Amino acid sequence: MANKMGSCVGIFSNTFWSIYNFRRSLIRRLLSDGYRVIAISADDQYKALVEQMGCETVVIKNFDAQSTAVLKEASIIREIIQTLRSLPCEYIYTFTIKPNLYTALTTALTGKKV
Repeated sequence: MANKMGSCVGIFSNTFWSIYNFRRSLIRRLLSDGYRVIAISADDQYKALVEQMGCETVVIKNFDAQSTAVLKEASIIREIIQTLRSLPCEYIYTFTIKPNLYTALTTALTGKKV
């Protein structure tokens, strides 16, 4: 990924907790290199800490890492597609199972690189 000032990178995980605890150094580096970073996750108490680092945040409202209900999963996938389409990010980095799987499945529909 070539460094372009103002380029946007999305980071998608099950929780803001995992983004804050496991991707903090990556986020700091991307921000210091001039990237716009948008963290995408289900809402939790770490959202504010991720925002304090300088990230924008987007909440996937229906996201449930534990769910296996087919209709709920279809709703989650639809929300992910809508969310990713609305983001200006060229790249989306995913780090946990559901975001990995669902983002990979939706790349043809969203035009994002994973």
